[in-house]
Amino acid sequence: MKCKCGGTVTVKDQLLDCDRCGIGAVIQINPWEPVSGKLLRRLGKTSEELGELSAVVGRMIIQGPGGTDPSSGRLNTDRLADEIADVYAQLGLLVVDLALDSNYISDRIQLKKASMAVWEAHFPEGEQQ
Repeated sequence: MKCKCGGTVTVKDQLLDCDRCGIGAVIQINPWEPVSGKLLRRLGKTSEELGELSAVVGRMIIQGPGGTDPSSGRLNTDRLADEIADVYAQLGLLVVDLALDSNYISDRIQLKKASMAVWEAHFPEGEQQ
């Protein structure tokens, strides 16, 4: 490993030391165990579904809502509905699994919708896309 000065950094116990500038630093090694089980699987599936939703949104930006999914031939809007449903399902399961405050989440959703309405009001009326 190289130091910023170009010297070689060695590791001895929990100390990093540069042979050129002599700057050293103590590093903490925190032993940790990876999370496994249901929660990790749930988070993984949520990430996967978010990625699929993102891919459809990207396709719609490129092709427009009336375009079609190249692999299935389905309308982008139909695929978007599928992926939104899949994401909603995974998020709902996370709310339960992590005992999140669903009232807070509902309030936050309403706040976000209201703030988006204010933001959208800055754009010309009639602008669809």
